[in-house]
Amino acid sequence: MYILIYSKNNETINELKNILLRMFDEQTSLIARSEIEAREIIKEKQISLAFIQIGDLKEIELAKRIIKKNPVVNIVFIADDEKYAHKAFDIFASGYIIKPITENIIRNNIEHLRFQLNHSNNNKKVEVHCFGKFDVFVDEKPVKFLRSKSKELLAYLVDRKGTMCNSNDLLAILWKDKEPTKSLKQQLRNIISDLNKSLRKVGIENIIIRDNNEIGIDRDKIECDLYDFWKGDPKALHSFNGEYMRQYSDWSYTMELNLQKYFYEE
Repeated sequence: MYILIYSKNNETINELKNILLRMFDEQTSLIARSEIEAREIIKEKQISLAFIQIGDLKEIELAKRIIKKNPVVNIVFIADDEKYAHKAFDIFASGYIIKPITENIIRNNIEHLRFQLNHSNNNKKVEVHCFGKFDVFVDEKPVKFLRSKSKELLAYLVDRKGTMCNSNDLLAILWKDKEPTKSLKQQLRNIISDLNKSLRKVGIENIIIRDNNEIGIDRDKIECDLYDFWKGDPKALHSFNGEYMRQYSDWSYTMELNLQKYFYEE
């Protein structure tokens, strides 16, 4: 995945480069300090995301050139004020950031891009195991998560079977004994970002669906013993050992009881 950073300001370039290096393990930041350099880059590379510092309407024209080559590119403008905001959104930019730049602002913009980065999971086999301990495998290799709560968040989305969840739902599950403070809401945003990063690293970020401020799991993009169980699949029925997501028993016990009731009554 190629990310273009266009700016004539070295401080802005370095800030963006350092933030992006912390967010993406596998990406290439391409730097352009002039319009000529930017045009050369977009001739050779397919840009997925472009951060363009805007000083006049020339940067809008540059963005149009990038969009012409790749209609699903995400353009995020960096500006000193709101002067060009209406022009930016006339070309359906994914974001418009007024300086100063912070990591939280960049993360939030990337969380709400118009187009998913790396749209396809390249036919990767995604297996989700819910019986016993919750785990996720891609092409038979376990997925490693940056935070334990990121993995728990994914487990809850799987448990909800495609139902979209808002921040209040997720806060109540991940921090059930705490008040939903501003700090806790920021922690949730960080966890969602880390989940996306973990999934992006193995090429399966598109198993998550985003709709405004809600997220859910795309059931059609995973193989899951829980879903197969409810379909009556013999292999899934045989694999049920009476336990369900045991590391999250404080909220998963209701589903576990339903599974046990169905299984033993059958």
